[in-house]
Amino acid sequence: MPLRLLGLCGCLLLLNAPLSADDWSQWRGPDRSNRSSETGLYSTWGEEGPPLVWMAEGAGKGYAGISVVDGKIFTTGNFEDGQAVTAFDVATGKRLWKTAVTDRAPKHGYDGSRSTPTVDGERLYLVPSDGRIVCLKATDGSEVWSRNFDQWQGKMMSGWGFSESPLVDGNQVICTPGGAAGLMVALDKMTGEEIWASTLTDNQAASDGQDKPTKDGAGYASPVISNAAGVRQYVQLVGKGLVGVEAETGKVLWRYARVANTTANIPTPIVDGDYIFTSTAYNTGSALLHLQADGQGGVQAEEVYWLDGRELQNKHGKESNEEEIGRVHTVLVEGTSKKSDEQLFGRTDTNKGVVFDREDYEKGDYVKVRIDDCTSSTLLGTAIEKTTLEEAARTNSITTEPVAA
Repeated sequence: MPLRLLGLCGCLLLLNAPLSADDWSQWRGPDRSNRSSETGLYSTWGEEGPPLVWMAEGAGKGYAGISVVDGKIFTTGNFEDGQAVTAFDVATGKRLWKTAVTDRAPKHGYDGSRSTPTVDGERLYLVPSDGRIVCLKATDGSEVWSRNFDQWQGKMMSGWGFSESPLVDGNQVICTPGGAAGLMVALDKMTGEEIWASTLTDNQAASDGQDKPTKDGAGYASPVISNAAGVRQYVQLVGKGLVGVEAETGKVLWRYARVANTTANIPTPIVDGDYIFTSTAYNTGSALLHLQADGQGGVQAEEVYWLDGRELQNKHGKESNEEEIGRVHTVLVEGTSKKSDEQLFGRTDTNKGVVFDREDYEKGDYVKVRIDDCTSSTLLGTAIEKTTLEEAARTNSITTEPVAA
């Protein structure tokens, strides 16, 4: 589990200008398309890239992204006393507040937070990985309200913890408990009171006619808004595949099962007008869907094309490690390897696990490591020398933010 250090480069802080014009208020940005409207930044960097303005510790451990609003950075992470939300000052890197949202660090595969806070005005919303939705005041982190997913018989499709970043739409906030009494739910964003809860019955046929094994429960994606076919709907990847849920009523409009696998459905779907692109891994594949009116007041999902897993599949951004051979990374030592006390484990700047001989290094040290082997999911390397946090920050070669789906 990576120790997360927040780093701010010149690309985010231009002449100490305020960021309110181009806030990044939620997972994947303002409309969840992962596109920034900023232009002309590259020409200001110079040959060495964006300068490091500051680096700060205290964000906790996990896999969450960051939200940037009104000169503050918000994220989530695991601490000794539980999973928490933290806020940092953009200009200085000073931690402004920390609020625990669980009484202990949740236990599941790959421990750590997942949810990127969604900031809406003076409030923010998140889903701790143990399965709740929490609303906090963005000013000081005090809790406004929370709801436990157990109220909707919430469950995950597999054992890596709830990973969603809630979606705010008008007066409601959307989350995905994944339960029989609430696959997705809409809550009043001010009070947490339920507006509707959508359900997906076992006999509800998939729009694509696929009869394949799927899992009940929530997936690891976050919902997005689509207005396809003239119907406002929330599109979400869950255990049983991709679904479209009517924003006003919570009715499940359509389900596309072909993209589902039984291990982990992870990537957030991509919306483009009346089209949706979706993909999962584990030898599954990718699809482009066209959403159209069905003539009865509903929406149907028509498959435009399908690409099997050998042609295109997306897990959560993992790529080949062959290019790592011979590279030198500054690695933060997290502890001993699970396989041998004579080896240490740490992570590269791209959040890849590395194992190397222990020698005289200890947990918490920064070590320069040359990568020698990539045949397994964990890289194997040779320690070169011990280094410092300051040197690692100067060379920009330590983990600053893990990749999330």
